[in-house]
Amino acid sequence: MRWYPSSMASPTHIDTTLSGATTRTSRPEFFSQGGPLSPDGAGYVERQADETVWNALQGRQYVNLTGAPKSGKTSLLLRLAKRLRDSDEPPVLAMIEIRQLIEREGREDVARCFYAIAFRLARQLRVGFDLQDWWADIAMLPHHLRFLELFREFTLANPGKRLVLLFDDTGDLIRREEGEPLLTAIRLAFDARTTDPEMARLSILFGSTGDAQFGVAASEKLPHEVSVRIQLESFTLGQTLRLEPALGFSREIAEFAMQRIYDWVAG
Repeated sequence: MRWYPSSMASPTHIDTTLSGATTRTSRPEFFSQGGPLSPDGAGYVERQADETVWNALQGRQYVNLTGAPKSGKTSLLLRLAKRLRDSDEPPVLAMIEIRQLIEREGREDVARCFYAIAFRLARQLRVGFDLQDWWADIAMLPHHLRFLELFREFTLANPGKRLVLLFDDTGDLIRREEGEPLLTAIRLAFDARTTDPEMARLSILFGSTGDAQFGVAASEKLPHEVSVRIQLESFTLGQTLRLEPALGFSREIAEFAMQRIYDWVAG
């Protein structure tokens, strides 16, 4: 849960971190203003979606995680990534936040954005081939087939291992028709599992604030119909009350404060 300070009296003073976010210095692990919670944060409140996403990926399914803005999707994915890395059989894992990436690379240069996505995936997965040369060698292929071949290269570079790719905040790119190749490649990677056993080791999660819509693409080209769609629900009041101790008030006052905060942010 993200908590945005109001004018309510605070038992501790406010400090500014290096990231620019303001936090309560005596309890920085509980709350985060304007950004995701740390995966180790004591203020993280699990919801049913946490376990549903985990089970889907453990079953090597593809996942479409949707939710309202500021509903905790990134916090969930950071927590999920840590849980995967700490598991008994950790997969080879990469996580890319699409919105931040395209803001750095430029929204209008789609080709550059796609290469940046490929580069960050390759770096996180620590593949051994020269991506720049490899990308140039298949320049004649359309982008969706480049990504499909890249996914296949990832599996070949990690023989016998399970791979999980997490794409966070994809809506800013894939809602535009130019972003269709990434979703199409995800769908093709899923379909390839029927004929290529190596691709069966790959699972992909793509998160956004809603389903992308395209004017020219047929629905069967996109991964929505073959993925497990998981809607990130709002917090219940009972879930938020678990954060009462972090406020530093008496139980009665803390419960009243959490009820006011819950009403204010509508869950």
